[in-house]
Amino acid sequence: MTSFPRPGDAPAARCRIRHGDRSWLRFRAADRIARWRRAVGWSQAQLAAAVDRDPSTVSRWERGRRLPSPEMHSALCGLFGCDDGCLLDAHDPLPFADAEGC
Repeated sequence: MTSFPRPGDAPAARCRIRHGDRSWLRFRAADRIARWRRAVGWSQAQLAAAVDRDPSTVSRWERGRRLPSPEMHSALCGLFGCDDGCLLDAHDPLPFADAEGC
């Protein structure tokens, strides 16, 4: 059974995803994008302006509705100061690990 997170769900609710279902990638990226954006004190609109996207696109990324394109993934990694691929790598340390909420 596939279980998708809903607003207000605990982080553990994101882990009940069927083996072979790649939606976990969207949720891992969503969590990291939202954490990093908050850690630097930006709004979704500010992040959207920094990467030349619409704020609704950033919202979809942070809700796990869409993954950033490979080019945008690289741009976000560069913006947040992490290695390319860091949004999806579970073992990559968060660059803002000492920030509140990370």
